[in-house]
Amino acid sequence: MSTVITPEQAAQERMERIRQAEARNVGRDNAEKAIVGAIASLAVKYNALAELASIEDISIPSLLELANEKGVTTSDLQGTMTLVQIYVLQLQAVTGGTWAECWDGLKSRFAAWLLEINGA
Repeated sequence: MSTVITPEQAAQERMERIRQAEARNVGRDNAEKAIVGAIASLAVKYNALAELASIEDISIPSLLELANEKGVTTSDLQGTMTLVQIYVLQLQAVTGGTWAECWDGLKSRFAAWLLEINGA
């Protein structure tokens, strides 16, 4: 037996789904900004923000290469990596995605978040 809902109920349900989707996007954006912010803070400390902003295809190897070129200490790198890992878990929790899915999305917005956070 199916339940018939009124047009008003259907509209309310639609609005609730939209609200939930928007909340997920805000959570995703906040987690992504936190990840980029942690990476950018390290770049600022080592005077590497311009180089970070110039990486065309952001990747873990390209980030590690830049860190190596700038002489980032193991301690600083580990501290940043710890923060990033925490924010990654937050990102996965709010999106329900795998790390690969989250990384693809983050990569597509990395430059915009970097610009928003640091004006780079």
